[in-house]
Amino acid sequence: MKKLLSLGLAMAALVPAYAYDFNVDGIFYSVKDETSVAVTYETEDLASYSGDIVIPSTVTYEAKTYDVTTIGEMAFAFSSLKSVTLPQTITEYEGYAFAYTTCETPGDFMLPGLRKMGEFAFYQSDLINGEITVPESVEEIGQGLFAYCNTTKVWLPNSLKTLPKAVFLFNGNLEEVHIPEGIDEIAANTFFECLKLKEINMPEGVTVIGNGAFMDCGSLENLPLPSGLTVIEPQAFQGCLAWKGELNIPASVKSIGMGAFYFCNSLSGNLVLPQNLEELGEYAFYEGSGFTGEIVSPDNVTELPEAVFYGCTGINNVVLHDGVKSIGIYALNRCSGLTSFDCKNVETIGDYSFYSTGLESLTLGAELKSIGTQAFDKCDFLASIKIVAVEPPMIEADTFSDYSAQLTVPEGCEEAYRNAPYWSNFHNYSEIESISGKEEIVSVYTLDGIHVFTGLSNEFQGERHGIYLVKTTDGIRKVAF
Repeated sequence: MKKLLSLGLAMAALVPAYAYDFNVDGIFYSVKDETSVAVTYETEDLASYSGDIVIPSTVTYEAKTYDVTTIGEMAFAFSSLKSVTLPQTITEYEGYAFAYTTCETPGDFMLPGLRKMGEFAFYQSDLINGEITVPESVEEIGQGLFAYCNTTKVWLPNSLKTLPKAVFLFNGNLEEVHIPEGIDEIAANTFFECLKLKEINMPEGVTVIGNGAFMDCGSLENLPLPSGLTVIEPQAFQGCLAWKGELNIPASVKSIGMGAFYFCNSLSGNLVLPQNLEELGEYAFYEGSGFTGEIVSPDNVTELPEAVFYGCTGINNVVLHDGVKSIGIYALNRCSGLTSFDCKNVETIGDYSFYSTGLESLTLGAELKSIGTQAFDKCDFLASIKIVAVEPPMIEADTFSDYSAQLTVPEGCEEAYRNAPYWSNFHNYSEIESISGKEEIVSVYTLDGIHVFTGLSNEFQGERHGIYLVKTTDGIRKVAF
């Protein structure tokens, strides 16, 4: 953003002292080749034109006639005009051609023979207003083309194959855009802070939605994601406050970047993460208070990153697969609907990760090594904690704010926990009975009721250390392995 906001200074630093080859009737020209010229500026001070400007289709200089085909780089930059008329021979607007240009009665700039519009060509210019139809002849547009303009509806041509960065950045009145089907990427900041954007078609061929592409589009109510989407970059939809309904993330998505759906708090329903997901960024669903139900961690994701589900108050269960090794700081902070949690093979639990959740019961796995500061602070309903780790994990003085919960530890480990720093603050201890050493026929089930073994108890080898339901002649009980 700093680069865009300081564009005027950057332009000034790049302007040569003189850009024109000749001047005819107050219009400055630079020769492109033997037959054509570009309209350009007079001096490095820019603001070369004022009043009513008419650009001819041809110009004669020293008995040689040229076609006028291009509005050159920075040609009208910073100019204040009454009107401007361009010929049908124009095929290209070079970079910054009309940047910061004002005009009392703008003409038609979407010429039928136009093939290319360069980067920032209309940056913060009032030449482009209202409804715009980019002609089918246009094959290429540059980044920031319409940034800070006052467009309301825009139709882009089917001839366009790429949609560069920041094309509509800060178009505060833009309400509707038609994107052609040939586009495969919505680049970074394309619609950044288009505050009134309500309607947009998303081509099925789009595979990447770039960094901040729809950031702070606060009026956008519906945006179906294409079925072939693979990458959602950081902050892609951050602050899309009006986006309603269920979020259907295609199964093809492999990466969800940091803050991708940050503060999209009008989205609702079950949040289903694609099982092919390989990267889940920090703050991805921050304050997604409308999401409900259960979240299942994808097989290739090995951590719950920082603040990933912070403030997702409607989530009532999070299921980790065995490969998840860490829970980041603030990961499930303020998930007040979360009542139970099984950490399985998690080795580290970060600071504030479960702060102010609705936890009533908690299972900590055999691999756990450490729990950070205030990780379970303000968990006012936490009544039962089961921990399978034989060696007491490291905790802080304020990891728990309440030590009245029933703490169940592996058989023979109560003394170790009672003597461990801060675990000694717990008063209600019990041990998980082990069947190790007993020769009897047992049936073993997961806590979800899935049968995993029948045979002699000493022969059972669980896929991991943990708690199982064991059925014996004496009944069913939970046992730690």
